[in-house]
Amino acid sequence: MADEHELDDLNPFDLLDLESARLDMFMSSLPEDAWYGPTRCAGWTVRDLLAHLSGIEEYNHACLDDGVEELLGRAQATGVADMDAFNAWGVDLRRRVPTRDLLKRWRDDNAAWRRHLRMRGRDGRLTTADGWYPVGLYTFYMASEYATHADDIRAPVGSDERADRTAWRYRFTRYALEENERPVRIESRGGANLVVVGERQVVLTDEDVVEGAVGRLRGEIPDRVLAALVCLA
Repeated sequence: MADEHELDDLNPFDLLDLESARLDMFMSSLPEDAWYGPTRCAGWTVRDLLAHLSGIEEYNHACLDDGVEELLGRAQATGVADMDAFNAWGVDLRRRVPTRDLLKRWRDDNAAWRRHLRMRGRDGRLTTADGWYPVGLYTFYMASEYATHADDIRAPVGSDERADRTAWRYRFTRYALEENERPVRIESRGGANLVVVGERQVVLTDEDVVEGAVGRLRGEIPDRVLAALVCLA
């Protein structure tokens, strides 16, 4: 069983603030033509990813307001049947919104949501699509999600913060792998990781493990290992 106390010395609210600010600063600086450039999300432009972030905030506020069932019901009424379709639905809903208006909407919604998370506190609860869940752990998941999407649009990460950023993401990834009961064993060996999935073994860096968890790892890695690592995508 995953032990959330392994994360006690990390502040998920501060981590989410940092990654939200990274996204905001980068997107606010983009020239008009950059919004239609590619991202690491297949088929999505930067503008699409902003729409997805805005959709995430709608879901986040529904979690706070016990409105998840109503939101999912609206999506299902249009034929949405899984999470990928739900995400695509959220992007499509926002295609006609002017980009700068959408950015402001996301910024305002994100700021309000983060304030409410802090007010509820790490030991608080909110309602998700899977039922009640601790606020602190949910915030870790969202900090990870926002860090991933910042990387997806190539938002800068300073050389002075890269090591600490990888470290907390790696630690939370190890937690998420256990919580989601992924069929993988990881042995940390002085900066490298022996990743074991059944009879398959590979050596990965901490950053590789993080990238694997969010479905972004590339290279000559066995498909079985890649599939086993995914727990945050």
